[in-house]
Amino acid sequence: MMSLAENTDGAVDFWKILWDSMPAVLADRKDGFLFKIWVINGLAQFYDIKVHQDAKTIPLVKLAPDHTIIDDFLKELVQADCREEHMRTCLILLKPIITGLWPMRYEPVVILWDFFAVRLNSSFRLKNETLSTMACISPSIAAFIEEANTLAAPDSTLDSLDYRTNSFRMFLIILASITRFFTKQANKRNVQIVCNRIFLKLGPKKYENMTEQGVYNHGLLLLTMLAATSFEEDYPRVSKQMQMVRLVDETSLLPTDAIVQRAATATQAHMAVLVLLVFNSMISNFLHCPTAHSDQVLHYLKEITKCPTIMVLLDEPTVIRQWLKMGLFYGREELLEFSRVVNGLREFKCLCEIPEYDLFENPNEVPVKLFFTYVGKRFREVDGAMQMEMKIKLHKIFQHFDKWIPEPSGIVRQRILSVLVLALKECSQALYIQSNSSCLYHLAFQHYFLPFSVLTDRNVTTEMIEDMAKVWHKVMEVLGSMEYSRNQITGDHVINMLTKWTPQFAKLPDETAALRPLLLFFCARNEELVLFAMPRCIATYVELKRCLPQPNARPVMQMLHRLLTALVQRADHGKTALFIRVAGLQIVTHAFMCNETFPTRALAMETVYAMLTSTDGPSNIVRQEMRTALGAFTRKNLGMAAEAYFTFLCRLVNRNPRFIHSLLDMIREELAIAERLRGQGVDKFLRNWMVRLERVIDATCNEHKTGS
Repeated sequence: MMSLAENTDGAVDFWKILWDSMPAVLADRKDGFLFKIWVINGLAQFYDIKVHQDAKTIPLVKLAPDHTIIDDFLKELVQADCREEHMRTCLILLKPIITGLWPMRYEPVVILWDFFAVRLNSSFRLKNETLSTMACISPSIAAFIEEANTLAAPDSTLDSLDYRTNSFRMFLIILASITRFFTKQANKRNVQIVCNRIFLKLGPKKYENMTEQGVYNHGLLLLTMLAATSFEEDYPRVSKQMQMVRLVDETSLLPTDAIVQRAATATQAHMAVLVLLVFNSMISNFLHCPTAHSDQVLHYLKEITKCPTIMVLLDEPTVIRQWLKMGLFYGREELLEFSRVVNGLREFKCLCEIPEYDLFENPNEVPVKLFFTYVGKRFREVDGAMQMEMKIKLHKIFQHFDKWIPEPSGIVRQRILSVLVLALKECSQALYIQSNSSCLYHLAFQHYFLPFSVLTDRNVTTEMIEDMAKVWHKVMEVLGSMEYSRNQITGDHVINMLTKWTPQFAKLPDETAALRPLLLFFCARNEELVLFAMPRCIATYVELKRCLPQPNARPVMQMLHRLLTALVQRADHGKTALFIRVAGLQIVTHAFMCNETFPTRALAMETVYAMLTSTDGPSNIVRQEMRTALGAFTRKNLGMAAEAYFTFLCRLVNRNPRFIHSLLDMIREELAIAERLRGQGVDKFLRNWMVRLERVIDATCNEHKTGS
């Protein structure tokens, strides 16, 4: 019937016809609302079923043209003054509709509140339930707050309603779901509308007549609202609402014991709101204070983790976050006591399972590194749904990682760099969220591996360069294991890591230390990464613009010359051939075309000589790569600048006449091609230069024979 109605293009409104037919079906039954919500729930479930149509995934059925059908049902439910068991059934069927299957709206919660606002003094208990199920005086303020946090938690076991939960608690769970949704959307207006509608129903008379149970329900309502939103603008208004509850009512005619119990409950409710509003923010402010000394924070953390009441206030991700932060300052021994607390947290066990010996006893292990190692292990073992849950939890912990330790230096910066490298190596997929600049992967590059100072080459200290030089090749190794050729962001990080840091390393006074990162990168096994990144670096610094070198060309070309020298000294013929393949043509072109007034020309010439010398070794691969580079150079320049080309080649003859002699056949072929392109038969000018080159080669070879 729904499908038939949809095919009429709006001529038939299925939902209107269904609703209009209900009175005849129900025949004035007082509990007819149960059948209505059961039918709506069943039909709404079809919206969660997806089908493929025209290469798109769409719901099996369309939504109702408007959602007043739910509002009309709730108004009828409120007016029906239904029993507790009926309300529980209705809310169990209602929740999936208004918090997931259909778009989230605040109107259903506001209408439902009309039912509960006049029943705050009720225990919402079934006849067969014992008095122990009545929610009244909690064992402690902490338990009161914990109960509200449980109702408001998105991953709470109470998030899926069951019949054992009383209807008021069900309402609070629905209220928290709606509030969380609008808070996540940063829709402050809708959150305030919900608060306003709830507060308007609580007039002075209602506060005067509140019993012990009413005070408890009222306090639980306010605490749940506070726990479900991060919009602090509404906190003072919540506090004022709590202050409307008087501890002792002089006009009360209740028995003395009832007055005492009501006062005790009111005191707990007042204190719970006060703790959430004031004390909790004070704790959080101190823990996140960037100027607080690490020794003070660690001592403070050790003290508050001993107090169960405070641990209830601090959500588990905050505790884990502080443990990880302290792990950047201290080792296993100093964190031992704190580590035992963290290891017992449910949130921590969801992310990793670290062997107790490694965490508590092994002196060679670092707690924060163990965390990332075993998070990565867990992430690789679980299914896709669990991986997504882990991603969300990790993002919540690390989304402000750059603010943990502003402007770190010395050993702390070295630890941060080392830990970040390990984190990305062990669990890069768990920490990377595409298009989310606050995930740890992006923060690691934006603030530590590729900070703004390095990208702009401003105020980069020698200490920072030295620290980065120790881990740079490891970062490149991590990037090399990712999809850098498909993912533009990762690909840009690869390019920037090479092009931005190479001139920085050249600033180091120790030439060996300066070359080490580039040498380790170039000699690593991932040749594909070198072939991906090096051409961009060569294009940035070696290639010319109108015969002029680019900024920072000199230090980078010095690094390239040292790299080639090191490869030749190592007799690493494979990497020498790779160097010539990725940089040979551009370096030869630089030496040939660069303006003579710039020192990079002489530097390029020395590198060309070094490449020629490398062909004297036993490797045919090196000679073949050099022939390929000079062949491309010949094809590009012989026909366009013959005189300059042959003059340049004559200079090369002086360094390695035998190798240039091996190129003569190739040069003759290119010369013949140039003649055909000119279309004038034999070109005497080109032929004369060819003869001159041959004579220079013969003369130089004879000199070398005589000298030897």
